[in-house]
Amino acid sequence: MKNKILIGVLVIGIILSGISSAERCSTDVILAGVKMTVYSDIDAETCYTNPSGKYISWFHKGGEKHSIRIVIENIGTNTVNVDLWVKYPSDASISNVRGGLIDRHEITIIKGRAAEYPLLPGEVHELSFDFIPSTKPYEVFNFEVFLINELANYPKYIVIDVYGGECLTNEDCKGDEICSDLRCKKIDCKKFGYDKPMKNHKCVDCERDSDCEEDEYCYYVDIDIYGNRCKKLPCGYCEYPKNHECVKYECCSDSDCNLGYECKNHECVLKVECTKDSQCSYDEKCSNYKCIKLSCGYCEHIENHECVKYECCDDSDCLSGYECKNHECVRKAVTTIPTTQSQGVPIWLIELVIIILLAIIAILLARRK
Repeated sequence: MKNKILIGVLVIGIILSGISSAERCSTDVILAGVKMTVYSDIDAETCYTNPSGKYISWFHKGGEKHSIRIVIENIGTNTVNVDLWVKYPSDASISNVRGGLIDRHEITIIKGRAAEYPLLPGEVHELSFDFIPSTKPYEVFNFEVFLINELANYPKYIVIDVYGGECLTNEDCKGDEICSDLRCKKIDCKKFGYDKPMKNHKCVDCERDSDCEEDEYCYYVDIDIYGNRCKKLPCGYCEYPKNHECVKYECCSDSDCNLGYECKNHECVLKVECTKDSQCSYDEKCSNYKCIKLSCGYCEHIENHECVKYECCDDSDCLSGYECKNHECVRKAVTTIPTTQSQGVPIWLIELVIIILLAIIAILLARRK
């Protein structure tokens, strides 16, 4: 009795990402000396199989053409009759059907019909076709592959679920979007503390220090959607930000400067006590930016922060007829005869009598001559 193999492929597709042309995902079953392997052109990380190999789940990016290839090989010693039946959903877009079990028989994908072909020992044949999955997230395309052995009284089969969607990875979306739940979603980076919009699927404020403020630096971050961001410079004591670096001040106190210098506006400058005499005490003067005590000599006094010589310090310093009073030369006072109060005679009367007597004496002397 002919060994009959009924092969059905069930593939349900919701597309998430672009698919590589290289075949990276496969599964197989063996029954009655016939091995059947199903391949897809997707990346391995989007391929899932159960331990028995009877179930395989694939993710394809919707709207793009992808391929499935079915390989049948007789690994036994006898010729077997193979029935190939590929069942697919009516809404699937199938094209470019290729291959057959034997040269004289053309293999086609048909819905609900079986074809019977002999497969010689060691003979390998394959069937491949293209399809376009849906762009709707989690919408499934259903392909069935059955392997039936009449002598074994039970079938072997592979069920394939193909999931499709708008995207599989961030690269399937625009630069300011990420792939989430098979959909491209726009991200507002400001909600995560960034100032700039998303770029290349990451929230990034800077690529280099020059992209930040002068008191900030570009901090490297590469976690999920979070990229580089500008951070304030952690400058320490007596440091200030300059060109995105912390630079030390020349000084922050006088103790940071050499002797004779002081710290002004974070710079060591020559210590200045004064720039003019008026900034010093009345008995000091400004010399070389310092207040110096005046040391005045004999007969000098301080006036307007200078040593000034008195007009005099004794009578010898004055002209004849003058005397020194309070360091000034003043005219000497006229000597007068005090009033004799005891006799009661006024001084003016005495002076008058003297004048009269002197006049009489002068007359008498003139007559003698």
